[in-house]
Amino acid sequence: MDVFDYINRKLRDTFAYFKSRTKAKYEGDRFEEWVVSNSNIQKNPKKPDGKSYWRLIEWRGDNYVSGWFALSNLAPDLILERISGKTDSFIAVECKYRNKKNFFLEPRQIENYEEYIAERKPKIEVLFYLFGFGWKNDSPEEVYLIPSTAIYEYNRGTGEIRFLNTLDKIEKEDKFKDSQVILDKSKGKYYIQYKKKQNDI
Repeated sequence: MDVFDYINRKLRDTFAYFKSRTKAKYEGDRFEEWVVSNSNIQKNPKKPDGKSYWRLIEWRGDNYVSGWFALSNLAPDLILERISGKTDSFIAVECKYRNKKNFFLEPRQIENYEEYIAERKPKIEVLFYLFGFGWKNDSPEEVYLIPSTAIYEYNRGTGEIRFLNTLDKIEKEDKFKDSQVILDKSKGKYYIQYKKKQNDI
């Protein structure tokens, strides 16, 4: 093989890798930005506006290069504090954007999120997975907000994950139908409602 052909092939492979990584990161970041701006979150966390329900405490940026990454990359994307009501409480939100409908979760990622939640003070009450599918007119085509307890049980002692459904794709979509967020732009801005109990969804 000619050395120039070899170098050319390696450069093409490297470019294809970074192009796909950049596209996936861009789509994920775009979805997170949409989630934050369409949740009832106070714009300036230091200045209460009297209308918002949540304060944004943490917003992770998954930064990495050639295998190096921060420990914080293993935590859920958003930590929100409830600021309306007599007692404060915290929830975690992991945003999952996909081009096609797919509710699959990597067991390794679940372990990372659950370990973070177990160790964090103050305590996080609920971990939500917020799935976005497709993209049209500056917003996802479909959005599903599902508490982790509706998807799996996690044993912190053993690290065992037991998925609550081993259904096929169509049955799974039907199971999560009640978790779909209705996006109706004709009625103005829609705020995502984070409900804490599985039977609330």
